[in-house]
Amino acid sequence: MKLILIFALTTISTTSMAKAKLCTNLDSCVQLVSKLTNKNYLSKKKLKGEVNLSSNFKITKLNANDFISETLSLHGYTRVPSTSGDWTIINARDVRYEPTPQYIYGKDVIPKNHDHAMATFKLINPKISREIARNFRPFMSRYGRIIDLKTPGIIIISDTGKNIHRLGKLVTLLDKKPTRDENKEYEKSEERRNKLKMIKAKNCGDISDDLAEIKALLLKNN
Repeated sequence: MKLILIFALTTISTTSMAKAKLCTNLDSCVQLVSKLTNKNYLSKKKLKGEVNLSSNFKITKLNANDFISETLSLHGYTRVPSTSGDWTIINARDVRYEPTPQYIYGKDVIPKNHDHAMATFKLINPKISREIARNFRPFMSRYGRIIDLKTPGIIIISDTGKNIHRLGKLVTLLDKKPTRDENKEYEKSEERRNKLKMIKAKNCGDISDDLAEIKALLLKNN
């Protein structure tokens, strides 16, 4: 019995080591993940990049998707699903030109991996959408984008699933029903912004008159 058990363990260990050796670069890792998940991968050209795995890391059917998602990201690639249910590998810098999965944050299940996706946020306080879009840009990934739609209270974040979840937590923290004082302050701010736009859009008149009008407007609202 002991001999059979040892033989079985040795066989399993040898198989795992063989699989690990197959995954030494991006191409071989994609081939391995394709076999484990029974999904096809398509790319325009040969993928470049070495992959070094620790000796105790095993690629299995359960972790294959997360593994290849992160591995591709580390080398400047990402994958997007095709209509057939398979995957296309592209340079991450070109992701804006590809149709990525679309979700509604808080309603749909967004994968927490490094695949790019597009999430729509419907805010409780529509008046902070512009501020969120402006202040969140430094926290986007390299090829991530955030858009403040003209429709009040709607923002769209295009980024990796992991970063969408990270930013989503911040949006939830900030997105609260506005108080009466906040509403008044917002209305004053909008009025000031609109008047400044009108002044800036003038095509005639002396610039000194415009500066004097802007100064008077700022003093009135402070």
